[in-house]
Amino acid sequence: QIGRNDRSTTKLELVDSRDLEISLAMQDIGNRAEIRHSSALHMLGHRLGVIAGRPAFEPAEMPLGPLALAHALQYALSDLDIELGERVRVFHDFDTIVMGPIDQFYERLNQYLADQRVLPNLQFQMRRAGPAENGHGKKAAAAERQDEAEEPTPPAAPASSAGGAAPPAARGSSSPAPGPRQAAPRSYPPGPAPGAAASAEE
Repeated sequence: QIGRNDRSTTKLELVDSRDLEISLAMQDIGNRAEIRHSSALHMLGHRLGVIAGRPAFEPAEMPLGPLALAHALQYALSDLDIELGERVRVFHDFDTIVMGPIDQFYERLNQYLADQRVLPNLQFQMRRAGPAENGHGKKAAAAERQDEAEEPTPPAAPASSAGGAAPPAARGSSSPAPGPRQAAPRSYPPGPAPGAAASAEE
């Protein structure tokens, strides 16, 4: 009995692994078809959502979407006693013959619904995401902005001989600080200079 149980367990594991491999293959076929025909599926999902009175259908939710058709094929082959290699060949032909040109079917269905006034002006637009800024980029940008905002403080000028501190030089100027203020020369009215007048009197 122990040997029989071991053989049945091994057979069950083989069946489960085969079913898992088939399921993954169908999932991969459906996902690739959704990517190839994303434009037509996007518009069809919005139109079906309007008919059903609900938000737009995702491609995986559509009754005639690629995933639904792939799972339908998997269900149809589940009762057939054929080898795994033959199943793989069927999957390959299904992907090439059915999923390849199926966008024509979706486009015709979209055109029919548009003719019936179901979102007739709907257009598909691909959204492009801008360049993402990671955490290091944000920190570097913040540090750069901080460096630009903080200007270096000029060093203090040495004290003057009179004992007082010299006024700081103007920022951005290389000329030295002005010295003590000198009296402006006196101006005389036109005529002979004072020294010449004194000589004349003597």
